[in-house]
Amino acid sequence: IESNNFRGAIKQADTIMSRFGKFCILLCLKALALARMGRREEALALCTEAERSPVLEPQVLQILRMVFKYTGVPERMARVYEKSWKQNPKDEETGLGCYFSFGRVHNPAKQHTVAMQLYKNTQDPKYLLWAAVNLHLQNIFEGDPSDLKEILHAQRVEATSKSAALSKKRVKRRNQRLALAEAIIRQCFGKICPGATAGG
Repeated sequence: IESNNFRGAIKQADTIMSRFGKFCILLCLKALALARMGRREEALALCTEAERSPVLEPQVLQILRMVFKYTGVPERMARVYEKSWKQNPKDEETGLGCYFSFGRVHNPAKQHTVAMQLYKNTQDPKYLLWAAVNLHLQNIFEGDPSDLKEILHAQRVEATSKSAALSKKRVKRRNQRLALAEAIIRQCFGKICPGATAGG
C-alpha cells in the first residue's frame, strides 16, 4: 500500500485470508487499498465486517481511520472509537482518538465527556482546558452563551478536589496552569463572541 501498489496489496490480502482466515487487520488493509483505488462501497463493506470484531486493536483503529478519511464518512470513525473507548476507558491513546473523532463530526458534548474522563484518568490539566473549550462550543452551537466564570469555576473545583493529597507546591503549580487556561479561554472566546467575557 505504501508503494501505491493497491492491486498487489489486495491480491496479497486475499491470498493470506484464503489460507489463514479473515483476520480483522487483513480486512482493514484490503479496505484501505480499495479506498485508495476509489472503490468506496467495497471498502466500507469490508469495514463493516471488521467492525463486528469484539475488540478492535489500536493498529486496526488507525487503519479504519484512514479508510473512513478516504471514503468521507467521519461519523463511522466516531462510532468505532466510541465503542472502543467504552471497552477500554483507561487507554489514553484510544481516548484521544475518540476525542478527535467527535471533533470531526462537530460533537462538543461528547468531546467534553471524553476530555473529563481523560483528566480523571491522567490528572493532566490540559484535558480540563479541552473540556472547558468544549463547554463553550456547546453554548455557542446552542446559541446560549453561559457565564465564563461559572464554567471555569466548575472546572477548577473538579481539579482541586482531586488535589487534596498533593503537596502545596504541586497544588500551586496546578492552579497556576488552570489560571493560564482561564486566560487562554478568555482570549479565544472573546474573539469568537466579543463582549461575552466582559465584566469577568
